[in-house]
Amino acid sequence: MAKSPPGGKFRISPIDSQGRTIDPEVLAVAYQIGERALGFAEKALGDPAVAISVLEETAGAVSRVVNAQRQHRGTGVQNLGGYLFSAFVRRVNRLKRRELRVAESLSNESLTSQEYPDRLEKELLITELLAQCDPVTREMFRRRSHGYDWDSIGKKFGISGHAAESRFSQAMKRLKKRLGL
Repeated sequence: MAKSPPGGKFRISPIDSQGRTIDPEVLAVAYQIGERALGFAEKALGDPAVAISVLEETAGAVSRVVNAQRQHRGTGVQNLGGYLFSAFVRRVNRLKRRELRVAESLSNESLTSQEYPDRLEKELLITELLAQCDPVTREMFRRRSHGYDWDSIGKKFGISGHAAESRFSQAMKRLKKRLGL
């Protein structure tokens, strides 16, 4: 049964996905950092349910670390909130990189193959890729795909056409880097 948080906005199960109990102290700290952590994860992953699952998994992993430290050294993690949040952010980033690598593997070359003949599927894939970008980059892509030139795109954002093209190019390079390409 999931425990209710103090504010009642989200619920974290006291048992992780592998059936192991989450330490009550770790669970309490997960609720303390939950709103900020879930906000970060929702922006990165786009799905609040996935964000909560990742927080539960992270709390389970941190619980195992905390319990092992208590048994072997008699002391726990000094800053449990910071430790849990850092572990959560690493896990979210790792998941996001994995998703981006999968999306990149379905690059433009494979979109033109027989495997993806349907235009709707292509559009959904592009939408998923663009969800990994910031809002300005998404808008630049949308305008560019509708036939706008870089000068008019730059004008929309109060920059030169060259600066708009450069910003978009840099965003694509960052996306490729996050994918490990």
